[in-house]
Amino acid sequence: MGGALVKEGGVSYLVLPVGPRDHGQGPMEAAVTLLEYGDFECAHCAETFHLIMEIKRWLHGALCYVFRPSPAAEKHPHALRAAEAAEAAGVQGRFWEMHDLLCERSPALDDVHLKRYAQELGLDLERFEREMRERVHLGRVREDFESGVASGVSDTPAFFINGVLYEGAADLDSLLAAIEEAGTSSHG
Repeated sequence: MGGALVKEGGVSYLVLPVGPRDHGQGPMEAAVTLLEYGDFECAHCAETFHLIMEIKRWLHGALCYVFRPSPAAEKHPHALRAAEAAEAAGVQGRFWEMHDLLCERSPALDDVHLKRYAQELGLDLERFEREMRERVHLGRVREDFESGVASGVSDTPAFFINGVLYEGAADLDSLLAAIEEAGTSSHG
């Protein structure tokens, strides 16, 4: 990936801009893009999953939400494989369904569970297992992880609002206020 941390006036910026390669929900042209670097085996990320669902309900499609995996493999032994499973589901058009299962069912993320989730989603199981065995999506996951590190991510969950690292509290009121402020400033 390469790239140095872009930091101006104590603010960290996203090194790899959101684009067509990303998994997003909501309109890409929305006034606000909320990008999360998350780890499927991280307890805080699992809690954040419900918070993000609530924010999306509040904003009724006026937000583009993007998720990039940032597995801390040294702390979470199944996080990397879970991220690969999400990408394997993604190439079959089911990234978000797998994302939601992984978040809801963490920490049950070993290969046996990942295969079960793929079956549950009706994925082409032979393709899924082959891609997992051959580590087809490992490069993509590493690229996302490295882009996060280069952008100043040191722990998960980490959020960027319109490309700027959000350093406030990860609660509903604080995140909504920051999103609303970003939306207001993007119109002004």
